[in-house]
Amino acid sequence: MENSRQSRILNYRLMDESLILPVCLHGGGIKLSQLDELTSKTHVEEEFGLPYGIHSRFFKEVSRSYGACGMVAIDDDEIIGLTRFCPKMLMDMLGTSFCPQEEDAARRIGSFDTTKLPQFDELSPKSLRIHCFQVIEQYRSQGIGKTMLQKTINWAKENGWSDIFYSGAFQHIFPLISWAGGMSVQSLMKLGFEVISQRVDEGVRGGVISQRRGYHGEDVKKVWEEKYSHISDDEASVVYTMKLSF
Repeated sequence: MENSRQSRILNYRLMDESLILPVCLHGGGIKLSQLDELTSKTHVEEEFGLPYGIHSRFFKEVSRSYGACGMVAIDDDEIIGLTRFCPKMLMDMLGTSFCPQEEDAARRIGSFDTTKLPQFDELSPKSLRIHCFQVIEQYRSQGIGKTMLQKTINWAKENGWSDIFYSGAFQHIFPLISWAGGMSVQSLMKLGFEVISQRVDEGVRGGVISQRRGYHGEDVKKVWEEKYSHISDDEASVVYTMKLSF
């Protein structure tokens, strides 16, 4: 089965008006046939008492204004990889992340007045902000995240963006990357990104400590002991903001 997955040619598509994914991949892959149902109502909207379909309408308006709001990787009829992006100015206006499954972001996205979206020509600078990368577990370590990012870079260059920001990079520590998602500083540097700031993230630090103590399984604990014992908890918990200028 593993060899079969690796030999398949994946389809990469922009998340635009024709393909809106209003949820993330925390629970696994999502069939394309599920999208109609999800655009009508998500479990997050139901849980937080938000109007049904509000997140899909938001992402559709963002896509209509700027051409797209993300990139997905598809195997056959299943979405197995996702990255979301939007203008940095919009992220600043939201004052939160671009993830519809985080409660604060879900509520702010749900209440955002899309008539106030700045037009592309009004963006200054024309900076794109990548919020997250997700590849479901059985497809990781196959270069899917890197391919989604490269295709996003190509799209941004072709459509008049001046630079790309990504604020969720970590050191290249495999169990940490697998748990938190995202890409490593080293991988991003190979694509031309530069570090512009860094900070210790307490949430990530908690994950590092729990992995080292074996709460994520003995195999994960063993990897930390054998490969990363020389890295302190604080060093491993640094989150980097990176920038690629065109």
